[in-house]
Amino acid sequence: MTSSASPFLTLLTPVGDPQALRHLGVYESRGSVFDAHAARVDGPGDVEAFVQAVRDEHPQARHVCYAAVYSMNGGDDPASGAQGERMSDDGEPSGTAAKPILEAIRFSGVRNCAVAVSRKFGGTLLGAGGLVRAYSSAASQALAAAPRALLVRRRCLRITVGYPRLKTLDHLADRFGAQAQDRSYTQEVTTTFAVDEERTTDFEDALTRAFAGRPDIIDEGVILAVRPDSEKERK
Repeated sequence: MTSSASPFLTLLTPVGDPQALRHLGVYESRGSVFDAHAARVDGPGDVEAFVQAVRDEHPQARHVCYAAVYSMNGGDDPASGAQGERMSDDGEPSGTAAKPILEAIRFSGVRNCAVAVSRKFGGTLLGAGGLVRAYSSAASQALAAAPRALLVRRRCLRITVGYPRLKTLDHLADRFGAQAQDRSYTQEVTTTFAVDEERTTDFEDALTRAFAGRPDIIDEGVILAVRPDSEKERK
């Protein structure tokens, strides 16, 4: 398996899922309460939506600080290193909130995720060191508790075959874990399959052997697919 096709860790729960607003990390110090939430994001729009949802969940919070990392260029190649970042201290002293959250994300190895930490002020200033500990601890707890998933590169193949070959096509697709995204019926049958990138060549070779010649296949590029994490798969 090449590095570009290797799965990457992300979070299972996406922005918009009510589970993303669970308190996954909590830190308390001198009356201030820091609640941390974590969710999978696909781009800056998801980050904004997530942070706003956390603000709505904690209307009494004086600060909602966050950091996020996400794949650039449509998110089709997390191996390229093209990562976008967003973060905000939301009124806390510069470097005491968002940066510790971002460092917690980087340390976790998780991609395409955001962590937002709300603070309900307890009336006592914590100082720079106290704030760094609070935001770092809450974020780290949330990332450790959040269900993980694998971010897998899948190649989309649009395949057209005649009706007599449809059963064979579906059998091979099932054998190679290729999932049908859509299907249209005209004089022939056209199906778009998403198949794990490292299995694409073997899938195409099997089709060529089964049909005694390569069928009509159009490569429509790569998408990222999310599935629950299996530690065995990453070894």
